[in-house]
Amino acid sequence: MVRFTRCNWDRFETHNKQTTIRTHPLKTGTHKCYSGSRYHPEFLGYIWIAPYLQPLPALVRDLTEKDAVLDGFGPSTVGRDDTLHELLIELAQRNPKLTLNTRIYVHPARVLDEQEYLGLSRHVPNKTVRANMGELQGK
Repeated sequence: MVRFTRCNWDRFETHNKQTTIRTHPLKTGTHKCYSGSRYHPEFLGYIWIAPYLQPLPALVRDLTEKDAVLDGFGPSTVGRDDTLHELLIELAQRNPKLTLNTRIYVHPARVLDEQEYLGLSRHVPNKTVRANMGELQGK
C-alpha cells in the first residue's frame, strides 16, 4: 500500500507526473494507493513502482528543476525556480523533519488500470523489473 494526497495523485493525469519522491525506498512492483486518514482511507487506484533512479539515494539539496517537473510540478509562468520551490515546500509539509541533508529516493511510477494491476505480480524481483517495464510500455 502506498499513500498519496488527493492533489498529488491527480498530478499523474493533470501534470504528467512520472516519479514519486520518498524519504524511504519503496518496494518495486504494483501497489494499491490510498489517500485520507488511516481509519477512513480513500482508494485512489493502482500504481507501478520501479527501482529508484540513482545508484545511491540522493539528498534533498541535489534535487533539480527536472526532478520537480517529473514529480508533477509543471513549469511556472512566474519564474524559473518556482517548480523546484513548490516541490521543496510540498516535501517539507509531508516530512516535518526534512533537512537539506535528508536522503531521498526518486522512484519512477506509473498509474495502472485494474486489468494491468491484476496481470502483474505484487512484488517483482529487481532482475525482472526491466522486462516488466518494457511490457507496460508496450515494447
